[in-house]
Amino acid sequence: MRSVGLYELMANVLERGQGVKMTNSRLLVMGDIHGMYDELMLLLNSSGYEPKTDELVVLGDYIDRGPQSRSVIEFFMDLKARHGSRVTLLMGNHEEMCLKAHKGNRDARIAAKFHWLANGGEATLQSFGGELPAGVISFMKKLLLYAETEQYIFVHAGADHSLPLSEADPEDLLWSSSPLPHYSGKMVIVGHAIRDEVSFHARSNTLYIDTGAFQSVWGRTGRLSMVDLVYRKVHWINTGGPDHGTYSVNELIIEPLRLHR
Repeated sequence: MRSVGLYELMANVLERGQGVKMTNSRLLVMGDIHGMYDELMLLLNSSGYEPKTDELVVLGDYIDRGPQSRSVIEFFMDLKARHGSRVTLLMGNHEEMCLKAHKGNRDARIAAKFHWLANGGEATLQSFGGELPAGVISFMKKLLLYAETEQYIFVHAGADHSLPLSEADPEDLLWSSSPLPHYSGKMVIVGHAIRDEVSFHARSNTLYIDTGAFQSVWGRTGRLSMVDLVYRKVHWINTGGPDHGTYSVNELIIEPLRLHR
């Protein structure tokens, strides 16, 4: 069991190297994990993830619903501490709900905790033995709201198409999506909104990579997905069974051009 002091030490690493460092290695982007630690390990292993050379971006929602949130958080705290700028960790709306349940006055905390627990937070508390260490809260506070390169915008839910990311409302970045392409011309890569497969929405120039990893908790077949943006591949593993695989980005589901009202 890690001590609170070590949690806090590892959380401090998030203050360094916050941008995505583009190199000649793979650039891997992973969607919502939601406490599915075993499947996370299987996906990283089956994809040949090499932290010394690959760049990894995770789009948030590490916790809640699945049974192993503590293991997921500890893994990424350790990975970030060891590999710094090669690991870019974004905040998801579930981390935000968790943080709101741990701040403010008593009445605000009670209301926020009720909302968090109703959305899967109970599983996270159970995985930590009933209470989150202070260092884990500190770690979550330092997760990034977005990251970008010359080609891509990475964000948990979406970005206002008309604004620079630095001017965006954090609530929009964590909860909302835009039906229009970002004015920068960059592809927006998001989690949050579950799709059966990794899908590209042409009208908004948005790639959706949350494929419902936690759904096996509800007796369904879920999937954890990761996209290789350099070699244009999708790596996946089912969370309701042993199946896993890789396919070309050219085989992506292209969502139809439709009007959004």
